[in-house]
Amino acid sequence: MKCLRLSLTKSVVLSQQCDNGPPLLNVFCGRGPSRQDCPSGYFCNIDPTDRFAVCCPERAPPIATCDIGKPLPNVFCGRGPNRQDCPSGYFCKIDPVDRFAICCKTNIDNEPKCQIGVPLRNVFCGRGPNRQNCPRGYSCNVHPGDRYAVCCRNRRPRFYGNYMYL
Repeated sequence: MKCLRLSLTKSVVLSQQCDNGPPLLNVFCGRGPSRQDCPSGYFCNIDPTDRFAVCCPERAPPIATCDIGKPLPNVFCGRGPNRQDCPSGYFCKIDPVDRFAICCKTNIDNEPKCQIGVPLRNVFCGRGPNRQNCPRGYSCNVHPGDRYAVCCRNRRPRFYGNYMYL
């Protein structure tokens, strides 16, 4: 009886992983050394928190569109060893279940901005291991979606005679 109950539980969980029918059993298509490619007619559905990675029956191809313009052709910016960084002026848009990863034009709201002046060049003050503190007279302006983190002037410089004060 316990084996039957486990089987029913497993099928309920597996059925929630694919929208278009049951997943292919005994194929792990996720990240890592033991991963396998899904056979023709299936795609790999990877949970964003890596709880599962299963081959699901294919459905209509995912719509890989950008909010502004068309995706940059021939650049895969997603996860894995063949990934490339998007060039300047583009950001990587990754489907939540890894069906596509495309470079899309950065819109004006995603460009680094300062209320006063222009961002200090070559200083990354955001979150991460390579962050730097902004120099005196500057503060870190971080985009709400972490698209940029730049040092901006705290206030306009004041001039007294030949001297500039920050």
